[in-house]
Amino acid sequence: DLRFEATKNKHLIGWTLLIEKKEEIKEPVETTAQAEEIDKQDKFKIDYKTGEPKEQKIQVIQKGTQPLVWLDLKGVTKPGTVGATKEFPGVFHAIDKGLYEQGADKPFFKEYFMKGKIFNGRYIFRKLPASRNLRDTGKVPFVWFFWKPIGQNPYILSTRAIRKQDFPVDTSWLPSEWEKRIPDDLKWWGKDLTQKEATELIKENRKNLLQKELLTEELERKDFVLLRHWWQGQKVVRDLPVEHWDIIFKGGYGYTLDKNPILDPEDINGVYFKKPEFSEDPFKIVDITIPPGKPGNPNKEIDANVERLETGTVEIIEHTENFLSVEFKGKQLKGFFTFRKTGPSGNKWVMAKGKQPQAMTISLAEVEIQHIIDLSDPQLQNSRNDIARQIPCSPSAVYKWQKKAKLI
Repeated sequence: DLRFEATKNKHLIGWTLLIEKKEEIKEPVETTAQAEEIDKQDKFKIDYKTGEPKEQKIQVIQKGTQPLVWLDLKGVTKPGTVGATKEFPGVFHAIDKGLYEQGADKPFFKEYFMKGKIFNGRYIFRKLPASRNLRDTGKVPFVWFFWKPIGQNPYILSTRAIRKQDFPVDTSWLPSEWEKRIPDDLKWWGKDLTQKEATELIKENRKNLLQKELLTEELERKDFVLLRHWWQGQKVVRDLPVEHWDIIFKGGYGYTLDKNPILDPEDINGVYFKKPEFSEDPFKIVDITIPPGKPGNPNKEIDANVERLETGTVEIIEHTENFLSVEFKGKQLKGFFTFRKTGPSGNKWVMAKGKQPQAMTISLAEVEIQHIIDLSDPQLQNSRNDIARQIPCSPSAVYKWQKKAKLI
């Protein structure tokens, strides 16, 4: 059970997390010592060291309100009493404790910001359609799921919240650390504002936080720019330019390439970077000369030149620590490409043109396809990797169904 104290009404809000792996715990647990020992083992769908849900999506059951005394309950209750079953005792053992702050609070969507030893960060509870066999019984049309999304930005600062205007104006829906980032004159809560006025303030805050890089764009469709970066070599060395190409994604990160991917899209060696080396916005570069010693020019005496070759949008299909699959949608640079890290250490990658990613040969049920569509809701800020983990399926399968549903 995961319990939150509702301080205004002096009661607990509770959720039962169905985190036990099937058939992993074979014997009844009847003592706290047994419970503590099992908690040390890998028998659950949540990593107790990190607070991260594992591959399985976590189904949860919303509980009714409970008295505050249940917050610190521990020990063993007798069979047939509260917290126990008819035949076995109830064993209460605290795994984690801490503080929480409520974010978005809707009938079908709950956002919590937790601060504990294990559970830390933004967590989501989302009501989704039940599987067909459960719906047919007429008993459970919807079920709740729980996860920690990759996107940790508060919902209230999302483009979805701004567009839908589905928030109350008398509360911030922000954790305190985010509230501190909002200037007094731009706060939308604690004031007598209309929905439109509050929305304009949220929009302005989003713009400011993005500029300060305190808020990150977690979009799967990004802008990209391809730049040729070169300087003239010494005449005694064949008089050829020293050149490389920079492909940069909106948000800053990108790759320095040894070949032009428009002309030669196979086996391109690259080096990943978190931020481009230029002093100016690379998306505003058309054709510039960089003096010696300035950012973007490592030479002491020779000018460097940067020219734009291509710009457009790119669809991020799959993104892991060692692999990136994308679809470029430029005028010249277009189609599917992969970026693969060449080893577990270092920063060298290989870029190559590929075919449209094929979804894993896994049969998805109707309800799982619907889950992909539901989890693609922008307010959830889920990446394709995140959605794939919830189903579970491959990110390529997520991409396929998003495209079929015309979500991208």
